[in-house]
Amino acid sequence: MLIVSGELTPLAWGMIWGALYFVIQLILCLKAKKQVVKNLPSVLLVLFIIIGILTHMGIFGKSSVGALAGHQIMGVIIIGISMIAGVGILLAWIIYFIIRASGKKKN
Repeated sequence: MLIVSGELTPLAWGMIWGALYFVIQLILCLKAKKQVVKNLPSVLLVLFIIIGILTHMGIFGKSSVGALAGHQIMGVIIIGISMIAGVGILLAWIIYFIIRASGKKKN
């Protein structure tokens, strides 16, 4: 389920971020001239994954609720949301390369 008791689940957040990253990445791929600008969403995504890994390791502090390690759960959630958002970036790049390849065939 994407929504539980009126709150968004991590899967829903991942889908929202994935759609947002898809739109931003596709616009940058189609409009930006420099490769560095086109890669900004990917760099930001890698940064979020690194933050998730560091959170999972307990670098930012450790918390536990009974037998559960809260920092590890939070790290996994951050990494999961980032990976779902990564699918949006990947799809945008695929669409960009298809558009670019079809434009070259017409010339």
